[in-house]
Amino acid sequence: MDYLRLIFSKIGLLRLIRQSSLWKIKNKKLTRIFESNAVNIFKDISSIFNANQIQVWPEFGTLLGIIRDKGFIKDDLDLDFGVFGDRVNEKEIKKLLLNNGYTPTVKCLRILDDQKQVISCKFIKDEIDVDIYFFYESSDRKNLFLYDLETDNGLSVNEEFDLKGKLTTFKNIFTSFSLNQYNIFDSYALIPDNVEKHLIELYGETYLTPDPKWHSGKRKNRHMDSNISILAYE
Repeated sequence: MDYLRLIFSKIGLLRLIRQSSLWKIKNKKLTRIFESNAVNIFKDISSIFNANQIQVWPEFGTLLGIIRDKGFIKDDLDLDFGVFGDRVNEKEIKKLLLNNGYTPTVKCLRILDDQKQVISCKFIKDEIDVDIYFFYESSDRKNLFLYDLETDNGLSVNEEFDLKGKLTTFKNIFTSFSLNQYNIFDSYALIPDNVEKHLIELYGETYLTPDPKWHSGKRKNRHMDSNISILAYE
């Protein structure tokens, strides 16, 4: 099965399968769970971090859904958040979320000589996956760097690592931002103060128009990094 999955990914068939309506039908149960629990988990994450003076904001598809759809993107199955990696570390977040009923599952690490830089960490609660991404500030403070591991071959990051033992790293460069309060789900959350510019940098000028074929490879400010990455399962 792993061999077939790898072959399908190389010829581009796996990505087409996972973008198809049949794949969405396969995930129907997960979609129902997400629709039932995601708002409560979103509020919970915002409340926990705020109570501990840690800035957190919705990112990627979660942010896009909030701004474009006034909710979550249809068929989304996880929640994405960002934190400033120069101001909080992964161990603090892990301890905080463990104390509030979240289970850590995996973290992504970029290998820098003999050091490991945290790219993201994943937690689960009430069957909802929560991804926390670490944004790092440039030396001149004009930009933020974020690393990701997604390819456009249809394989998940976990599948890619399990098959190959290492991951290609991609560097994303964003204009620096501060955070403003935003009213969503009858509560307040933080979002980037340049949210329109940030979404354009994430998804292009047409971000307000849903694109079912969009993938990270289309992001103009995203480039392959010279360092490989690995996963550390909790």
